[in-house]
Amino acid sequence: MPLSVDTFRSLAQSSFFSSRDIIVEGDQGPKLGNLVFSSGKKVNNATMDAFKKALEAEHGVFGTHAFDSIVGTRQQMDKSLRAGDVTQALSQLETIKRHRFMGELNRQLDTDPKVQQLSQEVEVELRHLLHDHPLGDPPAFLENCRTQERLNQLVSATIDRTIETAKANVAARKGVAGQAVIPGRRDIDGPETAPDEPVGLRNLQTQKTFTRQGITFMRNATSVEDAIKAGTLGAGMRINRHATTPLLLEKLKTNGVEPGFFTHNDWSFEDTRGLTTDIWSPASHAKLNELLEQSPSLRAKRDGTPPASYRDLVMAAGRAHPAAIAAVAEFMLQHDLAIPDSAIAKAFKAKLPNINPANLFPADGSEPSAEQKALIARAKTELFLQIRDAVLAVHPKDDHDQPNPLYDKSPIFKHFSDRSIVKLDYNEGDRRVRWHKPSSGSFRLPERTGIKFGRFGGFFYRNYRVTTPDKASAGAVCEALANDITRILGVPAQELSLVRGEYSNGHPKLMLMAKFADGYHDLEEGSIEDGQAFARPGDPPLEDLGKYKALFLALADRDAVGSHGQNKGIVGGKFFAIDP
Repeated sequence: MPLSVDTFRSLAQSSFFSSRDIIVEGDQGPKLGNLVFSSGKKVNNATMDAFKKALEAEHGVFGTHAFDSIVGTRQQMDKSLRAGDVTQALSQLETIKRHRFMGELNRQLDTDPKVQQLSQEVEVELRHLLHDHPLGDPPAFLENCRTQERLNQLVSATIDRTIETAKANVAARKGVAGQAVIPGRRDIDGPETAPDEPVGLRNLQTQKTFTRQGITFMRNATSVEDAIKAGTLGAGMRINRHATTPLLLEKLKTNGVEPGFFTHNDWSFEDTRGLTTDIWSPASHAKLNELLEQSPSLRAKRDGTPPASYRDLVMAAGRAHPAAIAAVAEFMLQHDLAIPDSAIAKAFKAKLPNINPANLFPADGSEPSAEQKALIARAKTELFLQIRDAVLAVHPKDDHDQPNPLYDKSPIFKHFSDRSIVKLDYNEGDRRVRWHKPSSGSFRLPERTGIKFGRFGGFFYRNYRVTTPDKASAGAVCEALANDITRILGVPAQELSLVRGEYSNGHPKLMLMAKFADGYHDLEEGSIEDGQAFARPGDPPLEDLGKYKALFLALADRDAVGSHGQNKGIVGGKFFAIDP
């Protein structure tokens, strides 16, 4: 039977010492453990798992957030759960609810089409009202909230409610509340990156806001581990508020040497602008015809059996077509309306009760009538939240770990499911000396890097292997250049680029963002013999690695394609390099 939060709370309150361990052994309930010495890795991990399950069972996504903030790092280190950890995690829950609410509030304010349709005066008033009194005091309507989906709905309802107040306030001051039309969409995304294209330094070439390049993390978005420990950031929350490439946090980096975090792409301000594009306009038809001339794969879909519909072709064109995001949104709207239990179907019934969803789209996939287009546009606005979440939820595998048939419909789905890792995000809370300004002093490696040296050996290792902010940034540039040279010279390598950040005092921070290569796995020990790589024991050699080995030696990457094969691997039966 799962343990309850109250059981852990009672034990924590019964201990006079906050440093006293709480332990869970076997099928027994939790009990107070040792004061000084830990009970060992196995018991510590079992206790942490039990406490996390208890938090999640009672508080849902907020419980996960509280656990990660307070004891997540201790769990990585196989350390014990202390009475003070339990008390602190439970005391942070209300604060964490506020942080997650405000994070989702900003996320929706940046992308909700209803907000983009407001006049500037009304939007300013709206943001002012929500900034001053977003939750009320206390936030009673969050009391029974357990899931991120429910939180998203509460945020959306708050925005809708406050928009009316903002309009009334502006009308009272000016006599009328102005309205504005959404500006035309900008073409922000170029073609997919070629395998041999140098991308490492391109982010330094532009400071424009509306570009796919130039991802920037400001001072409140870097030192992610510090923000997680402070409770202001958790899994599933936005890290940045970039207009074209906002990112959602997945988790902290728990392998390798450098600190960092995992992310994936979020719905952006520009995606919402594209939501209103007419996929049936003459300009849209002309663009699709142009792309069909250029793309054999797109022509194959058009000429297939059965042939792809016009909307499916626009979706399949991806970001190269300016109406692709609109087509994807309409596809998900039609797809999920046919599923009575889906969030889209339920929201449609609640918000648009007088519209028959069966009459929304032509049965034969042809162009909707003018009346249908107006209804579809209204549905995309009213159900924006549900459509956004449905699009973001399309992954390569479904809930049963089977290939998802929706995923291959459009590169848009791949864009949102693509994962990246950001490295070299050194944390201001992990400096050897902390009383200097945040961008000075010596930054240590994550605590997990010292595990193999033991408690005391790890302490000395971490305080010896330190770096300064400017050295870390210089190292990022060096690694990006090395990766670019590797790609230019024909070695299949990761897409690695620089991203900007800032320390809390505004000092520049350069980090590295690497895209995950689908299907990558490291070469295993003993899988390289006489310059040939073997995918698995007994498999045939993949290719001759001599030309790659010569290049790595010339670049002073002495351990490249070494005996262990670390950081070098295989993607789709071909050699692939990581961290040259």
